[in-house]
Amino acid sequence: MRSSKECRIAIVIDHCEGTLSHIFDEAMVRYFSGLPCVVSCYQDDNLSSPRRLEKLVAKLRKGKADRAVIVGGSPKRYEASFRRLDLGTGFNPYMFLVANVREQAVWTIPDVERAKEKTKTIVAKRIREATCLSPIGEEKFELSKNAIVLGGGVVGMRAALALADANIQVTLLSRAKDIGGKAIQLTHFYDRPGEVSSWFKDQVKKVKKHPNIAVKTSVELKGLEGSLGDYRVKVEDPSGKRREVEGSAVILAMGNDVIPNTEGIFGHQRFISPPQMEAMLADGGKSLVTDKERPLQTVTFILDLVNETIKIDSANAIKNAILLRENHDRAVYVICRDVKVSLDGMEKQYRKAREMGVIFIKYDDPPKFSLVNGQINVEVKEVSIQMRGDDYSLSILSDLVVVSERFVPSKDNQMLADVLGIPLAEEGFLMDENPQFARVRTNRRGVFIAGGCRYPQTLDESLVEAEAAAAGVTELLSQGFFGYDLAVAEIDPAKCAACLTCPRVCPHSAIVVERYAEGNVYVTGGYEKDFRWKAARVLPMQCYGCGICVSSCPTKAITLKHLTDDEISLQVGV
Repeated sequence: MRSSKECRIAIVIDHCEGTLSHIFDEAMVRYFSGLPCVVSCYQDDNLSSPRRLEKLVAKLRKGKADRAVIVGGSPKRYEASFRRLDLGTGFNPYMFLVANVREQAVWTIPDVERAKEKTKTIVAKRIREATCLSPIGEEKFELSKNAIVLGGGVVGMRAALALADANIQVTLLSRAKDIGGKAIQLTHFYDRPGEVSSWFKDQVKKVKKHPNIAVKTSVELKGLEGSLGDYRVKVEDPSGKRREVEGSAVILAMGNDVIPNTEGIFGHQRFISPPQMEAMLADGGKSLVTDKERPLQTVTFILDLVNETIKIDSANAIKNAILLRENHDRAVYVICRDVKVSLDGMEKQYRKAREMGVIFIKYDDPPKFSLVNGQINVEVKEVSIQMRGDDYSLSILSDLVVVSERFVPSKDNQMLADVLGIPLAEEGFLMDENPQFARVRTNRRGVFIAGGCRYPQTLDESLVEAEAAAAGVTELLSQGFFGYDLAVAEIDPAKCAACLTCPRVCPHSAIVVERYAEGNVYVTGGYEKDFRWKAARVLPMQCYGCGICVSSCPTKAITLKHLTDDEISLQVGV
């Protein structure tokens, strides 16, 4: 850190399109210009304009300042723009601060004179803080254009094809004997004509013939380690032989598992699962007969006994109900707590089903089942209709009852979460970093998730996620290198006690302590006989600069390069 006498600070006043003009009068400008270390003072009406920002950058390059303090609105208004524009040698993108006087003074203090005094206090504090700034550089390392896709289902295949078409070498790993997964059980799409089987076979053919895809089947996942650019997946083949597959990035697309409901009466042959219903519809209706070769007359779908928050069951039930009515003229009931139609085209399909005569029944209390002359009697209280204040009870004699299977996480989820430090949702599915803004990206740089391992979804939703995950990997690998700035955590080995606190709390697995290796052994000067000890180490390409490790370190050995202890002390007025 330079001494305050060596610092040359430029003050940049943003009038925020005229909303702060009454504060920044000539007296205020003279005050700012007279503060210690200030060598220049610029004014502009709107710094959020790219053209004006470029002009300002040109002025700063010609001036004598080596750092700047922007006086105006929220830091979000300026930070991304300043760091996107390379300010050139001698004026690093991290050599500027923002004095947010608009939100902290002008908007909160109605009296103009009091707002001016508060503005002076805020700016003076930021000037003192600016004397602590140091330039932060950038680094880059080469990335091989290869990736690993875990999971040979339709989601993994779509991700592999998208990567391969982007000229990235892909290794597709599947536990099954062949690729394809559970999509082979489907017969029709829920929202468009055409059979799934022909589309599915076309996808498998493309994957197997693509020159950039290496398919490895019948392999069991045993471990995953490494970081961006150097991920290593350990697999075991049927003979028990283990090997490593290397890749610069990884897409997790293992899917989910299902558990059929066969307890009690659900084990009766009149109760079937949705995939069994799909199979019966696949042969043109030849299987839609009873055990006595009598055509089925009534089919009832039961939803929400399990998977209450999952949309797959509603989509499949409505799709198959329409097929039963349209192609086979069967009586169809759908019994549910709620019909989930938050899918593209799903409301249209729901209306179509009702217009074709499919009867939807809502319940609060689960239906009761009994056997009556070889058929299943379904007793349910319809809550959307009331007679004399009482629920309307229905009794539906059904030839076939379709009961949903329970969706459960893949058995690999827990192992991957432990190894990679990826959080799990309460149900055990892989939690994405931010479901609203980054649903396929994990908290581990270079690792993406898609499909059922993240959360069970319809085929179309899962395919969109597969393409999004592939796009994320392509963005990382397309240039052949990964560039990152060094605004990350830094560990002082002289203070580190190797207590393992920081690697435990780091949400991005960016800190390692190689307790039994020489990688983190430091030789400290000033001691005789080469005094050595082990210390933690930050992986800069993995670190997001969140600062959790800084606040957790018991020996205060960790600092953030872009937010040092000195800067924090000045911010709180120490």
